[in-house]
Amino acid sequence: MPTEVLREAVARLQRCPAVLGPGPDGGYYLVGLRSGYRLESRRRAFLQAPLGALPFWPHTQVALGDPPLLPPHPDVDTRDDLDSLAVQLESDPPPRQLLPPGWTARAVSRSAPVEREGRRRILS
Repeated sequence: MPTEVLREAVARLQRCPAVLGPGPDGGYYLVGLRSGYRLESRRRAFLQAPLGALPFWPHTQVALGDPPLLPPHPDVDTRDDLDSLAVQLESDPPPRQLLPPGWTARAVSRSAPVEREGRRRILS
């Protein structure tokens, strides 16, 4: 996904509780929800979605309260999608480093399960 789309999603989440990026196949490539988004809406959007029956993104859109839509963008669901992405990436210039070195490892280690006072919890 282009960096500009990710930035747009983050900017919209500053003003809205949710954002949705529809894919060309009836699904979606991005779902952004602010912390504390309504549990019932999340359940309706993802646990009650008619997965396997396209298009299902309209269901998700309604369940999330008609959030703003990002520009359509392809996602990767099949081997052909992956092959198309590989061709695109080979033709693009080398990516710029968007995150500092080690960021992913630090983020994963902060969210790893740990034992505290006999209880297992996820660090935030």
